[in-house]
Amino acid sequence: MGAKRIAVISSSEFLSITKDRVAGYKEALKAHGIEANDDYIHYSFYSGMDFSEIEAIINKLFTLKQKPDAILTTSDKITTGVLKTLKRRGIKIPDDVALAGFSNTDIPELIDPPMTIVRQPSREMGEAAVNLLLQLIESKRPVKEFEKRMLSPELQVRASSMGKKKATRKTSK
Repeated sequence: MGAKRIAVISSSEFLSITKDRVAGYKEALKAHGIEANDDYIHYSFYSGMDFSEIEAIINKLFTLKQKPDAILTTSDKITTGVLKTLKRRGIKIPDDVALAGFSNTDIPELIDPPMTIVRQPSREMGEAAVNLLLQLIESKRPVKEFEKRMLSPELQVRASSMGKKKATRKTSK
């Protein structure tokens, strides 16, 4: 949507899911000709459970000389902390900063403005996990190699990631 200074706030950097999501963030930036900037990459050791940690990250981002024009969050709890902090600071979405996150709930549709999300195929993930577990349980031999499956998420673009004029046009239809 035209953002060039895109920050990411993710869970602990020691988690494999965090590594995958941050790698995807960097790949997407590269694909759009944007160089990843370490000043815009932040990790929440407590995965958003400690609000003061998220507040400190947002405060740090918005004291940079080049403030982010978009933020990607990688969990609902982090998103909640980001929304709360932005509201407290009087930063408007999407007028001042675009926002997108990962979610499997319908709550992002209820936020004003409705939030852009990466929806994960949670039902398919659960089914695949149960099937793989059953295969392990029923196996007659010790399992030494484990299968890793990647399921495709769905990007649901909504007003939170659009510029002011675009969001106004989109929501007025």
